[in-house]
Amino acid sequence: MYSRRLLRIKTFQALYSLDINTEQSDKALSSLIQKNIDNTYICYLLVWQYLLALADYAKTHQRIVEAKYIKDQTQELSFENVYENSFVQNLRNDESFRLLGSKYHLKNYIDENLVKSTFLKLLKEPNIESILNAPRNKSSEKKLIKFFLKKGIVEDPSVQEYFVETFLSWYDDDEFVINKLMTSLTLFFETDPKGRFPLYTFDLQEAYAFAINLYKQYRDHLVEIDEVIQPHLKNWDSDRINSVDHVLLRQALVEMLYCPEVPLKVTINEYVDISKEYSTAKSKEFINGLLDTIMKVLQKQQKIVKTGRGLVE
Repeated sequence: MYSRRLLRIKTFQALYSLDINTEQSDKALSSLIQKNIDNTYICYLLVWQYLLALADYAKTHQRIVEAKYIKDQTQELSFENVYENSFVQNLRNDESFRLLGSKYHLKNYIDENLVKSTFLKLLKEPNIESILNAPRNKSSEKKLIKFFLKKGIVEDPSVQEYFVETFLSWYDDDEFVINKLMTSLTLFFETDPKGRFPLYTFDLQEAYAFAINLYKQYRDHLVEIDEVIQPHLKNWDSDRINSVDHVLLRQALVEMLYCPEVPLKVTINEYVDISKEYSTAKSKEFINGLLDTIMKVLQKQQKIVKTGRGLVE
């Protein structure tokens, strides 16, 4: 399932751009939201593609080392444990991944020079010998993949910069993507007895529906939402509310009033949390206090109707 928090962030970014430029069309903003949702899934797939590129270079590097007349310390490393790793092999042979790779042109994103430099840096890690030369079993294979993901992608500044340059939303997506990568890794080595590659599938249509509905409800009810907010701003200095906070308040109230399946506490907690990352240091108290006050007024007026999961306190 696609993270609802991430969907809120992607919708917020589109709404904030609308707040800055009100001449943008509904079609353009809806397309922007869908594209940004797609990019999260592409990032997930691209990390696996990058892992395959590192594994391919392990084989290339092995041939280079074997061709040297002067002994190299890396000659003692078992590079085949990288490119013959069962996880790598299953990923490479997975038909779903191949089709998605073709659909999203994943190989076109790969910078071979970056792959090479990343791999050579990995060879300088102090524990590289124990990682590559360990007897091959499920435990050592999983440890190797985790090592390549952590040291070769997640903690490598050059690779992180590459992902940011390729997808500006990477810093929004990385935590969610890494979580799904580790889920796939765990499922492969610890759950599926046949060792099939557990490609994580994002329900993109469900994600589109939630985010686009949030955007459309915001657009259609903006006047009413502002009428709800305005009376509660009299106790706040005018410079206490900025554009980011205003958009977040509006979006949260859209969820309260027009998304019956979303619990109120979830809405408040989510937008307070988002404000910590995207607004000022004081925004969380401002948004939390204002949303709590408005929620109580709306409940008293019986204007909030929740159903199903939305009834959960």
